Amino acid sequence: LDEWGTLFDGIEISTKVLSLETGDKSRDLKIINAFFGNMSDQRKIEGVLSELKMKKDSNSEYSAKLTMKMNGVSRVYENVALKREKDKVKLHQEIDVVEHFKAGKALKALHNLCKSLHTGKDGVAKTWPTVLLRLSANLKCAQ
Repeated sequence: LDEWGTLFDGIEISTKVLSLETGDKSRDLKIINAFFGNMSDQRKIEGVLSELKMKKDSNSEYSAKLTMKMNGVSRVYENVALKREKDKVKLHQEIDVVEHFKAGKALKALHNLCKSLHTGKDGVAKTWPTVLLRLSANLKCAQ
């Protein structure tokens, strides 16, 4: 591993649910209140990155293990992709809130609140349990 990979191995991630940003403030409030408001821990999502490995033929892409905790449930994701761009690191991981974090009650509450927005021309309302988790962090070296 290079110095960046070493820096991130074992790093703890914690995000406050209130910092959620989808690009639509109205949607953000619905997700915060209806979805996260129906979880056992309504304040934060936590995680730890470990076992970082630099991808072959790359000096800015890594794979890692992500141990994530939400709704009182921990889940391990293997081979999570991380990318370093100058002084920023980005992570993307698809999660299933129902299967991975037992958040069926929370998803149902969100679905019921947003039913009219999620109903297609066929009259069927769908709210998918899969979510793309995106993390972007600016890096600063302490001196």
